[in-house]
Amino acid sequence: MINRRDAIKRTALMLGYAVSASSVAMVMSGCKADPAVVASGLENWTPVAMTKDQGQLIAHLAETVLPKTDTPGAIEAGVHSYFDNALNKLSSKEEVSGFKMWIEDFAKRCSAANGKSFVDSDQKQRVSFLTNYEKAAKVAAEKEELPLSIWFQIKEQILLGYFTSELGMTKALVHLPIPGEYKPCIPVEEVGGTWAI
Repeated sequence: MINRRDAIKRTALMLGYAVSASSVAMVMSGCKADPAVVASGLENWTPVAMTKDQGQLIAHLAETVLPKTDTPGAIEAGVHSYFDNALNKLSSKEEVSGFKMWIEDFAKRCSAANGKSFVDSDQKQRVSFLTNYEKAAKVAAEKEELPLSIWFQIKEQILLGYFTSELGMTKALVHLPIPGEYKPCIPVEEVGGTWAI
């Protein structure tokens, strides 16, 4: 017999991605990237809730998850600024402490695996490390082992920061500010992609 907790875990794994209550709170509170930070560029950015090194790691981690292709990457969309604002304005002391524990562990694991920091690693090394890291994080999440299992919350915030940014909504998603008629069931091919709300 399966218990409720296992059923929820399996359902979340089956769906692949579930939005947490804290993510909903961040969107509802209007947490976003600071436009001035995005305009001034990553090299001129000074984080509020993180150290400069932690901020650079988050920026490059987000860019590894969502790199620039034919659509803007995470850095261009200001995900690092969004993440810092969310951490500064909406996170509890426990959440900030958990994040700092996670980022220190992540940095150590990357240095051990690549022989250099995540920021100093090339794209191939970053992707390879992150692929292996996520596999290990899945195992840790099943056992509820910290800090590795926090990765999925970090990834959720990266995706949320990107897809709620102006560039994420208007360049990566199909965006129509004033929709036409309501059609409850149409093929995806007809609309050309996943739509922003």
